[in-house]
Order: sequence, then C-alpha cells, then structure tokens
Amino acid sequence: MDAKFQAEDHTFIMRTARKIDANGSSKTFRKELIQSQQRLADNRREKDQERQQKAQDKFDKLATINVITDRTKIASLKCSELDEQLEIHRCIRHDKDVPIKARVAQKAKKLEALLAAVGRYEVYVIHLVFSYWLCSSWLMFF
Repeated sequence: MDAKFQAEDHTFIMRTARKIDANGSSKTFRKELIQSQQRLADNRREKDQERQQKAQDKFDKLATINVITDRTKIASLKCSELDEQLEIHRCIRHDKDVPIKARVAQKAKKLEALLAAVGRYEVYVIHLVFSYWLCSSWLMFF
C-alpha cells in the first residue's frame, strides 16, 4: 500500500477529512447520541420509580391484612385469602421457602404451604423469645 499511496493521495484524503469535519456531521452525531442516551436514562429512571411504587403499594396492602397463625382458622380460609397470607409470609416476613403463586395453584397445596410457613414462623418466634430470655437472664449476673 505504501508503494501506491502517493503524496497527492494523502493530500486528497486530508482535504476530504477537513470537509467532513467542517460540515459538522460528527458534532451533530455526538449531540444526537447524547440526547438518545439521556432519553434512555430518563426512561429507565421512570420505570424504576414505577416499579418501586408498585412494590410499595403491594407492601402497604399486605401490611393492612391481619396475619392468621391459628391452624383452625387457616383451614377455613378461601383461596384468595390463602394467597394473601402466603404473600405476607413471602414478601413481608421474607420466608424463602414459601413457593411462588404459580407453584401452588390448588387450594390443598396453598393450605399445605401456608401451614408450613406458619410452622417455620412459630419456630422463629420461639427462637427469638428464648434468645431474648437467655440474654436478659445472663445480663442479670453482671
């Protein structure tokens, strides 16, 4: 390529490059690119806010529902009420072992999952109470 690339070729390429730079096409390209990136960032920020608002609304709705731990009352709940109780254990109490709604389509499976979640919660509460009692009784010696 060096053998065929002459000084006139170099001059021609440099003149063409100067013309392209002078007409401002690269400047408009950069400006359009920045505007596009700004629009994408705004859209992402808007979607994140919508997602956070939706999660907050769900949390507020679940916070108004009374948690039922009585096994006899749980057995008499409707499917929609079982779903709400499972959501409370899944979202508010952060029980990772509660299956998602798609995995428990039948009432019997929902009932079984809710009873298991209530059992885990009772064990957790007993552990907390015992730990508190143990710490408070241990502090009495000092």
